[in-house]
Amino acid sequence: TGSEAYAQHAIKTLERIVERYRGTSDLDCDWPEETNSAEILATWDAFEECPLLSESQRQDFTLAVLQFMRSLVPHVSGDSQIGSGDLVTWNHTTFPLMGLYFGSRYFADYYGLSEARKHLDKAHACMLAQARSWKPQEDADSYLTITMRHTIQYCLAEWKLEFLQSGRLRQYADYLIGICDSAGWPSGFGDSGISRSATLIQ
Repeated sequence: TGSEAYAQHAIKTLERIVERYRGTSDLDCDWPEETNSAEILATWDAFEECPLLSESQRQDFTLAVLQFMRSLVPHVSGDSQIGSGDLVTWNHTTFPLMGLYFGSRYFADYYGLSEARKHLDKAHACMLAQARSWKPQEDADSYLTITMRHTIQYCLAEWKLEFLQSGRLRQYADYLIGICDSAGWPSGFGDSGISRSATLIQ
């Protein structure tokens, strides 16, 4: 935003994260961190250039971000199979994988980190395999948007527009509309329960 107040708040938050990671190399991430990892790591790429950061802070924060990124790897469901006969995916793969994708763009571009290249290759294989289909693996209405949102984010970030231009996105949109009632409320199948708002088509 360019607001110094927000930047100072971010710096204080990052300092707390550094303290949390200090002295440990195997601190795991929790579910909210995993599901927000793409936003966290993409934001670091933008914020790292903030002129309010000292070089010492930048180094400490970068190492903490790298440690967080590495903590995502064990959370990628089916990680060892990605890149071999990939089909449609699901959110327990894509949530941490999208975090690894955005973090790895940063660490591959600016540090030439070899492990980052491997994560980028896996994200490429997984997300473009999903992009060949108009429907994700999930069959619960509140989950239907997760992997498709990640697919759209990946395709736009990489500027690979075939999925967006192929008609599959329209099929997916028609499906979402088709499982909602006339008020736009999802019908509540799978383990999602009955909706009380137009959550899927907003």
